[in-house]
Amino acid sequence: MHGMQIGNGLQFSLTIGEQPVDLFKVFDFEVREALSEIFSLTISAFSQQSGIAAADLLEQEAELSVFQDGELLSRFRGVVAEFGRGSAGHRRTAYRLTVRSPIWRLGLGRNSRISQHQTPEQIIGAMLEERGITGTRFNLLRTPEEREYCVQYRESDLAFIQRLAAEEGWHYRAEHGSDGTELILADHHREALALPSALYNATAGGGSRQQCVFAFDTLDRVSVAGVAMKDYTFTNPAYGLDHLEVASDLSKQRPDYEHFDYPGRYKQDASGAPFAKARLESLRSNACTASGKSNRPDFTAGGRVGLEGHFD
Repeated sequence: MHGMQIGNGLQFSLTIGEQPVDLFKVFDFEVREALSEIFSLTISAFSQQSGIAAADLLEQEAELSVFQDGELLSRFRGVVAEFGRGSAGHRRTAYRLTVRSPIWRLGLGRNSRISQHQTPEQIIGAMLEERGITGTRFNLLRTPEEREYCVQYRESDLAFIQRLAAEEGWHYRAEHGSDGTELILADHHREALALPSALYNATAGGGSRQQCVFAFDTLDRVSVAGVAMKDYTFTNPAYGLDHLEVASDLSKQRPDYEHFDYPGRYKQDASGAPFAKARLESLRSNACTASGKSNRPDFTAGGRVGLEGHFD
């Protein structure tokens, strides 16, 4: 294990492609993870080599491992998307790298294409395979309906995938396991990674060796109360294809904040009902939110954790 150790027993180890494992000493990093967003890891490091070239590192696979007292706490994998060199001293040169999920590459180009008589799962799966994104798993409770005609028009592959997934009510996330990173697309959270319960301790801080949550706040907002969607099918013009979804947890807010959309981009009731449900869930995703601060290194996007010792 190679890496820089700091006062609280934390140690970071960075490997990039075929480069020597001791090329960089990491002294700081920042990770941004969220459901249905591109994972991004910014690393600040130094090296005894002052002439490291960007061409040797860009688009190489990178892995950052976090240890405490020799125990592996978490790991992050991706590809090097940015590389910068900072100030150089007598013995060490500062560097800054940004590592992103491989699916980030799908946002660099733009295309137009037509898919016929395929499900969204088939369309997205084929596109990911075509772009070399391996280790993808669809975790779906509802079998998506076949799309008679599906168009990607002057948009990046990533934007198209995100749009199609959002219509179906799917989210995506990355899981960094011991055997590699898996891209998961799911329409539920029933199999979310179960993490050990977190202890709430408002007197602790980020430098404490005790792993806990030391700040936790909640916020309730007035939001959309219902979604009404409508579409048309030429096979039965008189049929309205109307679908209404109303929130059940309005917390005494007014119930008449309705979001209407036409066309709803569906041709069957089997798609219209879940589309309306997914749209309402998306619009109300900020109706009740919580934020906090913790030094738990195993917290990850898509994980589920209980909070112990908090007054709520």
